[in-house]
Amino acid sequence: MQVISFGLEKISVEKKAQFSNEDKIQNNIKIKDIESSNLKIGDEERPALTVYFEFIVNYSNAGKLELNGFLICHDNNAELIKKHINEWKVEKKTNPEFHASIYNHIIRRASVKALELEEMVGLPLHMTFPIISAKPTNQENQS
Repeated sequence: MQVISFGLEKISVEKKAQFSNEDKIQNNIKIKDIESSNLKIGDEERPALTVYFEFIVNYSNAGKLELNGFLICHDNNAELIKKHINEWKVEKKTNPEFHASIYNHIIRRASVKALELEEMVGLPLHMTFPIISAKPTNQENQS
């Protein structure tokens, strides 16, 4: 299943107070709905599905960031698309492989926007970055 499009319908970020050592950062991603859709390629319409999601970063008393959006997914196998939609309608679940693929895409795309918004309002970043440190050189070791 290939993700064709990503869009945001709601962007909300609020800093209520200074972030303190007692505050915790909690991330939550939730699939809100999965619907059938069509993808128009030239004169041809192909079946697709739209996944609606919610991406929330809660900073305890310090603030909250919320992104609501959608992904449009396509696969040449129309039966696979129907299967994913029916699984969602019946069980409100997706199969593990599809679930992982969708969540990874949401994390990649929404996190970039979240990092930008966090920086703008002065909230701490919701994820850590790798830190590179230099090895001491032989001259520094001999001092």
